[in-house]
Amino acid sequence: MVRRIVACAGFIALFLLAPFAMADLYRVGPVDPANGYPRWYQDATGLALNLCVPNAAELSSGSCLIFAADLPNPSQPVRFPDNFLDEHFWYNLNTSVPTAAGKAKLVIGLEGAFPGPILAGTQISFGRVRIVIDVPPPGGTYTITHPYGVETFPNVAPGPRAIAFTEDIGLNCPVGDFTCALSSRVGPFLRASATPGGAALPPVVLPGGNTYLADPAVPTPITGSPFPNNNVFKIEGPNVGGPGIDLVQTTLFNLMGRVYTAPIPSKVVIDRATYSRDAGGAKIDLFAQTLPSIGSAQPNLSFAGANLPPTLMKASANGRNFYGQARLAQADSLPASIVVTNNADVPPSTFEANLVDEVRVTQADYDAETQVLTISASSSDALMNPALVAEGFGVLVGGTLTVQGLAAPPPFVRVVSAAGGRSRLQVSATRLDVVASANAQNDVAKTLENQPVVIDVRQNDTDAAALTVKLLGAPGHGSATVDSAGLVNYVPAPNYFGMDTFTYVLSGPAGSSDSNIATVNIEVMMVPIKPRAVADTASITLAEPAPTLVIDVLANDTAVNGTLDPASVKIVQQALSGTAVADPATGKIAFTPQAAGTAVFSYTVSDSTNTESDPATVSVAVAAAGTGAGPGPTGTIALSKATASTSTSKGVTTTKWVVEGTASPPSSAQSVSVSVFIGPTATGTPLGSATVDATGFWRLVTESPRGPDATRTVSAKSSTGAVREGFPIK
Repeated sequence: MVRRIVACAGFIALFLLAPFAMADLYRVGPVDPANGYPRWYQDATGLALNLCVPNAAELSSGSCLIFAADLPNPSQPVRFPDNFLDEHFWYNLNTSVPTAAGKAKLVIGLEGAFPGPILAGTQISFGRVRIVIDVPPPGGTYTITHPYGVETFPNVAPGPRAIAFTEDIGLNCPVGDFTCALSSRVGPFLRASATPGGAALPPVVLPGGNTYLADPAVPTPITGSPFPNNNVFKIEGPNVGGPGIDLVQTTLFNLMGRVYTAPIPSKVVIDRATYSRDAGGAKIDLFAQTLPSIGSAQPNLSFAGANLPPTLMKASANGRNFYGQARLAQADSLPASIVVTNNADVPPSTFEANLVDEVRVTQADYDAETQVLTISASSSDALMNPALVAEGFGVLVGGTLTVQGLAAPPPFVRVVSAAGGRSRLQVSATRLDVVASANAQNDVAKTLENQPVVIDVRQNDTDAAALTVKLLGAPGHGSATVDSAGLVNYVPAPNYFGMDTFTYVLSGPAGSSDSNIATVNIEVMMVPIKPRAVADTASITLAEPAPTLVIDVLANDTAVNGTLDPASVKIVQQALSGTAVADPATGKIAFTPQAAGTAVFSYTVSDSTNTESDPATVSVAVAAAGTGAGPGPTGTIALSKATASTSTSKGVTTTKWVVEGTASPPSSAQSVSVSVFIGPTATGTPLGSATVDATGFWRLVTESPRGPDATRTVSAKSSTGAVREGFPIK
C-alpha cells in the first residue's frame, strides 16, 4: 500500500515511471485535433475513458461536471478555443464527510488544463489527489485512507483547512507530451458497485447518448482500488468526529468518467525479435506482450516479414505474453524487420521491430591482481560473423577482448553487434590474494601544538611488512605524508590543538590491491601561550563628587589560544591614590581617583584555556579641579530649554535668547559656569555664559543680533569640560 508521511500542507510531488512498466494507468491515446488533448487514457484493466467534452444534453445535466453557464458563451456549443473551459476531465472522483470542525473533502481526478490562457499548443494533463480537512482541537496526527493510498499528517494544529494536501503529477511534462500523468497514483479507474469493493456495476448511458461509469450526480459505493479495503475515504485522528470520536468515514462517492467505446488497438510491445543462422538456414524468435481493452477480443498475434509468411504466435495462460518461431531455408533471405499483427483488433493493428542477431556474452572475468578484464562473446549469425564491440573498451577479435590496466572494472560488460543485437554479462572478479591476510588496525598518536610527529602505522598491522601505506585523504587540521620507510609524518596546522584524523590502507605491488581501511586519530595537545595584556593610559579631572573613569583595557589585548575571558580581568596592584574595580561582564575597569597626579595600577587577564597573562599597567593622569591640567572632561551638563524670538525695531533686528539646563553643581573649592554657543558644536558662535547655582541649575537670557543658524540648534560647555551639543531650538 502507498503510505506517505507528509510534513506540511500543500505538498506537491512528481514521480516518473519507466514506460510500459504495467503502471495502473497504462497508456494514452492520440491527440484530438478538435481540442489538442488526448482522446482517451486507458488503465491496466483495459478500461479507456474519453475526455469529457459535453454536448448540449450533457451541458444541461452536468454529466461532464461542466454546465452551459460555465462557458464564455452559454448559448453556443463547446468549441475550442473561444468557447472552451480551462479545465476538463477524463475522470473524477470526489466525496466529503463532516468533521467536528467542518468537513473533510477528497478530490481525485485525471484532468486537462492550461498553464495560462486557453491557447492552442499549451494543453497539459495531470493526475490529482487533493485532501482538505477542517481539523478540530486539539489537533495532532491524522491518517487519511483513500482508494489510492494512505497519507499521514503529523503534528497538525487545529483550524479550518489545517490539512491542505495536493499532489499533481504531470504538470512538468513538456508541452505536447501527455505521458507524465501515467505516473500519477490515479489508476486504475474505479467503478460503481452495489457494495464497497464488490462486483463492478455495468456502465450507464446518460442524456446525450454517451456511456459513463456512473451518474456523477448520484453518490455510489466504488470498487477497484489497487489496495485491499481502500474503497473508502476515512480520517483517523484526535476528536475528528467530536469529543472522543477519533474516526469518520464514508463509502459513497460521486464518480465521473465517460467510457471510450470506439475500437482501440491493443498495445503490443515487441520484447525481442532475433535471428540465428548458418549455412544450413535461419531461425527467427519473436517475444511480445499485449493487453486487450475492455470489451475487446482476446489478442491473436502473428508475425511476418519480407520473404517470411505470417506465423501464428502462442499465448501464455494469462493471455498477455506471446512467443513465435519461424525458419527459413535460405539463410541469406532474412527480412530487415518483423511486423506483428493483432488479428483480434478491428481493424487489425500492426507493430514493427528491427530483426537483430542474438549476442551471447560468455565471459566477463576481472583479475584484481593483474587488473586485467577478459571479455568473450559470440553472435548467432554464424554466416556473416558481424563485428562485436564491448561498449567502452573496443572491438572483440576472434570473439575475445583483453583490457589491461583496469583499476576499477564496471559491474556489467555490454557487447553490441554490427547486426543490431546486444547483451550484457555481470563481471566476475577474482580474489585479491596479495593482501588477503593483511589487516590494517586503527592507530592513535599524540603531539604538542605546532609540533610534528612521526607515526608508524604498520607497527600494529598484520602481514604488513611487504605492503606500502597509502593515505586516503588529508587530515582536517594539518598535513600527512608517507616517507620511503612507510612512516607517516603528521604536521598539525599552526596554533591548532584538538583532535585530528586521517585514514589509510595497505597496498599491494603497484597498487594492485588494498587492505581494509584503518583510521589514525591524533590528539594535538595545547601548549599554553600567555595572552598579551598591553599597557593603557587615560586621563581625568578631579571633581566633587569624585568622578569615575571607565577604561576598556581589553581593547588592545590579544589571545593566541582561544579568546580573552572578560570575567578573568583581575586587579593585581591598586593605585596609591584611587580605586580600580573590574566589571566581570565586560572586562572594563572603573577607576575612581582620590588625588591629582599620575595614578598607576596593574591587571591581568586570562584566555578561554585559563592561561593568565603577565601584568599590564594602566596610567591615569589625574588633573586637579579647575586647573585644566588634565585633558579629560568631568561632571555633567544638560539642556532643558532653548528658545529664540526674533523682532525688528527701527530697522534693527534682534533675537531674544533663553537657554537653560543643569550641570554638576559647584564645590567649596570651585565655581562652575556654562558657555552657550549657536550651532551644533561647542566650537560655534559664542552666545553668552551663565553661572551654575548650588542646585546645579543655570539659565542664560540675552539679546543678540545673531539669530539661529541653519541647524536651529545650540550647544553648551561647562567649565569642568562637560559638553552638550546640538540641542534643538523651539
